[in-house]
Amino acid sequence: MTLGDAITLASGFERSSATNAIEISRVIIQDNQHTQTVIKTDTLSRDDLEDLNSEDGVFQLEPYDNIFVRYIPEFELQQNVTIRGEVIFPGDYRLVKDNESVFDIIYRAGGLNEEAFAAGATLYRSEDSLGYIVMRLDEILENRSSKYNYALKDGDVIILPKRKDYVTIAGATNIQETQNQEIVGIDNTIRIPYHKGKNPLFYINEYAGGFAENARKDKIWVTHPNGEVKTTQSKFPIGKKHPLVL
Repeated sequence: MTLGDAITLASGFERSSATNAIEISRVIIQDNQHTQTVIKTDTLSRDDLEDLNSEDGVFQLEPYDNIFVRYIPEFELQQNVTIRGEVIFPGDYRLVKDNESVFDIIYRAGGLNEEAFAAGATLYRSEDSLGYIVMRLDEILENRSSKYNYALKDGDVIILPKRKDYVTIAGATNIQETQNQEIVGIDNTIRIPYHKGKNPLFYINEYAGGFAENARKDKIWVTHPNGEVKTTQSKFPIGKKHPLVL
């Protein structure tokens, strides 16, 4: 059996194979002597495997030989990411350099349009089944050194929504007592207009009739459009600090 025979039986080379750096490791066995290992480096192109008259690849193999086919250093096929939503040019983009970031791709996509809600942008990563990763695009656009300016991976999807002009309230409030049953959800939810710079207490008191008797006022949760969840925090000595509603 020759080197070419062995590579052919292994279904040939991969695209990433370094065909000019094939190593054959051979153990030399002699009677009553320590074994020795010798290494030979050979070259065998893809064309040689198809050419039966080629003089390459005829290196004769022996029992216990090991063949190592290395990978081409830094070999990568094209890697793509997708931008959906409110940018000037949404669609698929090729990653053209190492560690290309969210900021870089947004720039290549022409930036955000007038309808974009940067604080609500999300990043979905299929690699390793990670799913959604919390991202603050508004912070990235102000400072490209932000820790949220992730290096993108093949298959990443950036989603830039339009700004929503409503807020959803759910839970232990007095909505049922103050609102028409037809506009209140079966899970005691209501959607009301967004007010910039307001915290949850404003919305609960203004639109939901305040807290229900069984409400845990220290357990107010705000889920932001980008997936982050914020809760009320105790700040000594100024009391409680409620998160803003975005």
